[in-house]
Amino acid sequence: MKKRNLMYAVVTFIFLCSNLVLVNAQDNQNTKTQKKSSKFGSFLKKVGEATTGINMTDESFVVNPISTRFKVEFVDCIGNSAEQKFQVYLKITNKGTNESNMCVGGSCGGSSLAVDNEGNSYKPNKCAGDCKDFPTGIPVKVMVEFEKVLPSVKSLEVIKLNLKSYGVVELRNIPLKWDAALAENPITALSEIKQTSLTNSLTSKYDIELVNCAGDSAKQRIEITLKVKNKGTNEHICIGGSCSGNSMAVDSDGNSYKSESCAGDCVDLPTGINVKAVVGFNEVLPSVKMFDYMKLNVGNGFIEIRNLSVNWK
Repeated sequence: MKKRNLMYAVVTFIFLCSNLVLVNAQDNQNTKTQKKSSKFGSFLKKVGEATTGINMTDESFVVNPISTRFKVEFVDCIGNSAEQKFQVYLKITNKGTNESNMCVGGSCGGSSLAVDNEGNSYKPNKCAGDCKDFPTGIPVKVMVEFEKVLPSVKSLEVIKLNLKSYGVVELRNIPLKWDAALAENPITALSEIKQTSLTNSLTSKYDIELVNCAGDSAKQRIEITLKVKNKGTNEHICIGGSCSGNSMAVDSDGNSYKSESCAGDCVDLPTGINVKAVVGFNEVLPSVKMFDYMKLNVGNGFIEIRNLSVNWK
């Protein structure tokens, strides 16, 4: 009798343990299913929001109908409470041929605007927008500013920005950070530094050698020194002008700069003699360690320099 009771007890214990294992397995499966449903639901909300124009989620994202031509990344949205205005920052990468002086986020003739969660709308404060050069494959940072915005506004439901005549991109559910600093992303790891390269569009006329890229941290200025050898007859040319030459540079964080001189460095080039030319850029912070891209005009042509490190003093 005792043996039979003991056997019953063992069987009952095994049955209870089996039920507990099944219950735990079901709970785990339900948790996984809920997580999958949550992720899939978030995806569906974003698709629905992009399609209908109605915000269905609080997550920030970009609606880019011209993604085959431009990659658009949201960087930050910073407000100045004293001046009641905010700036939205983007990084735009051109996937096609070089774009010169392309304007982003203009209030005149474009569809650029911002709408807060209360339905109040705002126009950018510049007619043309932020106009910059966009070299192929180089992320360039742009900034569009909106005025007459109260500090009580904590987020923007949608920000629409036109990219020239290509189309309009939309930023959805953008938090507005008042009186905050814009984060910089300087290169610090040696493994990220790439080999410097120079492309010369006029190799048949000039030999061009990069000598140095020196920075003066006190003046927040850099100088590019080149050696140019003329292969033809004596000539007088200008190098690195910001006006007709459109000389410019883009650092590793996407900030762009124009060379300091409209004409550039104008020099005489005797046949077969190396001549130095110096091109300067102002308002460059010492935190800039590298330029991803630089374009300098040389007479009627130009050179392109990529992955150029700055030697600061």
